[in-house]
Amino acid sequence: MSGHGSVDDLLEAAARSLRESSDTGWVRARDTVVTRLVRALRPGQPVRGTHADGSFVVSSHVLVARIEQALLDLPHARVVRIGVETDDDDHLTGIALALAVEYGHPIAPGAAAAREGALAVVRETTGVELAPGDVTADVMVADVYRTLGTVTLPDV
Repeated sequence: MSGHGSVDDLLEAAARSLRESSDTGWVRARDTVVTRLVRALRPGQPVRGTHADGSFVVSSHVLVARIEQALLDLPHARVVRIGVETDDDDHLTGIALALAVEYGHPIAPGAAAAREGALAVVRETTGVELAPGDVTADVMVADVYRTLGTVTLPDV
């Protein structure tokens, strides 16, 4: 953004302008809004992949979105957050998955399915065949949720 400073400066100026013309509710909400905007506007980190003609890079945002999509149907678990780590040459070195697990169900099957699903997406997206230890896929349980039973309503 030549001539306008950084994205952070631009967003802060916009927030300041909105605070001046808005009610006090904006002042309470602005930090969260600005944080989300900055996160959305910042480019993802590059992740290097390979194909028959050489190498390419894909945004970490794209990789995370593909992993999220692939993990929608985990057994008794949901993805809460996904983090991506790369080395100085943009090669993927790790994935961190935070899951919410359904109360009363074992954690291991959902964690294993999440790990395998995420690594499969990495292989498919980057074209990199992963040997054991190439990319770590850490899984942590960040939350527990309870599914309410099905409610049958009487015929009217």
